[in-house]
Amino acid sequence: MGGGKSKRLNAPLRKNASAALFPILHDLGLQAALTHKGAFALYKTTQTAPKEIKVVVKLEGELTVEGLCAAVISRTSDSGDHFVKTKKQHSRLNFFSADPQTEGKSCRVIFIPSGGSFPAILKNFNEIAYISEVPVLPVHAILLEQMITRSRLTAAQVKPPGKGAARFTLKCLLASGGTSLHQLSPLWQSPEILTQVALHVHTLPDAKKHWIAHGIDPSIFTLPSAQQTPGEGTRDSDDDYDGCSDSNDKECPPAVVQAPNVAIQGPDHVGHSALTDAVKEDWITSGNDPSISIHPPSQPGPGEDANDVGNDEDDCPDCPPTAVPAPDISYEIVHTALTDVAARHVVSILMRGFGLECVLSGKAVYQLYSYGTTRVPEELQVLVLPPASIPLSEAWLTQQIAQRYPDLFKQKVKKRTLFYKFPPGIDLPRPFKAARTCRVEILLPGTLGLPHLSASDVVWIDNLPVIPFLASLLLKLETWAGEPKYANTQDVQYLLSLVPNLPVWVVRPWRERKLMSDEFQAKSELRVKKFCLDFQDFKPIWQMLGFEVEDVI
Repeated sequence: MGGGKSKRLNAPLRKNASAALFPILHDLGLQAALTHKGAFALYKTTQTAPKEIKVVVKLEGELTVEGLCAAVISRTSDSGDHFVKTKKQHSRLNFFSADPQTEGKSCRVIFIPSGGSFPAILKNFNEIAYISEVPVLPVHAILLEQMITRSRLTAAQVKPPGKGAARFTLKCLLASGGTSLHQLSPLWQSPEILTQVALHVHTLPDAKKHWIAHGIDPSIFTLPSAQQTPGEGTRDSDDDYDGCSDSNDKECPPAVVQAPNVAIQGPDHVGHSALTDAVKEDWITSGNDPSISIHPPSQPGPGEDANDVGNDEDDCPDCPPTAVPAPDISYEIVHTALTDVAARHVVSILMRGFGLECVLSGKAVYQLYSYGTTRVPEELQVLVLPPASIPLSEAWLTQQIAQRYPDLFKQKVKKRTLFYKFPPGIDLPRPFKAARTCRVEILLPGTLGLPHLSASDVVWIDNLPVIPFLASLLLKLETWAGEPKYANTQDVQYLLSLVPNLPVWVVRPWRERKLMSDEFQAKSELRVKKFCLDFQDFKPIWQMLGFEVEDVI
């Protein structure tokens, strides 16, 4: 069957699925309405939408989405229409119609909970419209549902939407009327939703004026969008189905958020990935264990509704480009890449060998933020994020790493210091040449004021987990306040100089404040004002980050 004819069957499939489903939900005493592209297609009287329906349901009592699916399946229609669970996700259904026109075709049904322990997409279901006897969310609620769904999907890895999904969001925004969004729902003032708005503008910069016209605070856009990062979705058609094929309910693999590879600046430079692979090859050919990866494991995406992330169904548009090495490699780039090799080995061992989440901190992070254009670090600081149920000490973990991987690490017992040993056969620059090691400091939350982080707080740059930017900046500011020497001043100023050009998925000041304790936030406010007294030129950047320094003169 041709693709055009197949797509023309999407509308009757959605119609039949809706006609079978909503009477069942009504009999169950549940308030529900159609949302997303199926709903928008009814408003615009177009047949263009995927063969799926997304239904917002106000769950009552102890009912779960899985329980709702079971209840719907149990009510088989006498007409031959029926629902079945999908093979891999028990929170979804497939609808099969007895209609000869769509015989053998399925329509996916996705339930989106509202209220209770979930965000209230629509508080008053009396606002729903009935189009062709189908209950449909108002357009402003369809818009909010998209942002809530994306905030759940990107909890583990913050990434902008693909262009197809972003264009559909813009269509809903333009059709949502002239009322300020925050008057329609208080959720439009929540950090999670504002983050999604900023990420939307990252993909479609021209949408900024429309968000502002609908009452969104312009200050969330003070960090301008960067160029599209590798790993963003690139679908250009907002009418195509922006997800995986549902023929076998396959899920596209989520990709790690990527940033441009460090130091790929021109024909005379080489990025991290290429030199890292070269070092890995030397490591293996020297007779060492190839099972220890210098690439951290890909982060599992939320996966609950991967089609909204913007992946194609048959390929992997999020796969990063491979860096190509050039013949001339400067001292700084070699030095940077060697530290990068150590970082990737340490991260891989902590995540694969110990099952512990971690992030890079300290000066190694400055390089990732700035894509390699800062002072080269000579040591690594790694913040380990153990579950609360697992008591760990820095000394014990340092000792375990050294004992389990003696070919990779050595430990100075008296100082409890861990050193990464570079693979043999590599010509090392100063200061690595003599000792052929790189110091690695294992840290835990609470040490030196380091925050407690969840997976959703971690920023991924160049396949490495990184401490959030604002946390890194304020920790360095704390160091400066205690010891305002030139090097610390230079580091703070350098981090501040990066702010105007960092993409919004790297800098999220309205979200990252919650990572700090109230005491640390209060002290940071005072430190910022003290810094502005000494360096007035940086006041505008602190203001961009949300600090009140207008009265500092």
